[in-house]
Amino acid sequence: MIEVRLFATFRDNRFKERRMDFPEDGLLEDLLGQLDIGADEAGILLVNGDSATPETKLHAGDVVSIFPAIGGG
Repeated sequence: MIEVRLFATFRDNRFKERRMDFPEDGLLEDLLGQLDIGADEAGILLVNGDSATPETKLHAGDVVSIFPAIGGG
């Protein structure tokens, strides 16, 4: 089981925090797909507080934080 934390607009019509079953050694990009979040939409990915990429493997007990890309002008 992993804990997923979503931030900002990713919480809209989803959730703030949730514990989820996830396959051992599954990839972060697979989790993004389950959440219907494109890898290009995710601005910051953290696993256990450390920077991560979509290719990062996830393990039981991991805490995943997903922040959207931020634009400005």
